[in-house]
Amino acid sequence: MIAAYEEFGPTAKTVDQLERNVKKEVEKECDCKLGVAGTTNSSGKVDVKPDPNPYRVKATEVHEAVHEKAVKNAIAKYGENTPAFNKWYLNPHRWAANEVRAYSADIKYMEQVIPTIK
Repeated sequence: MIAAYEEFGPTAKTVDQLERNVKKEVEKECDCKLGVAGTTNSSGKVDVKPDPNPYRVKATEVHEAVHEKAVKNAIAKYGENTPAFNKWYLNPHRWAANEVRAYSADIKYMEQVIPTIK
């Protein structure tokens, strides 16, 4: 995922194009279908989907916390749902960079937890 966001982030013209390209590339590489484990909307509201694996839930919470912090910081800077905020929020280059930070955070969490799982 990180490599796909790094590859497509600089060239994407829209967030939708970025997400389509990343999904297509990752699904091709893993020969699988991607689902959505969690989301953070433009108000900073986080939604984490239920999962029987508590480690995946926590990794998703860590991931979404990165997005939540970024959105709340942008709201404080630009105001909620203003033209400046929307320009920031819908910028595919910023979006890709934030996804790289979020995936890095949840990977770091999993790297810390995996050795403790018996």
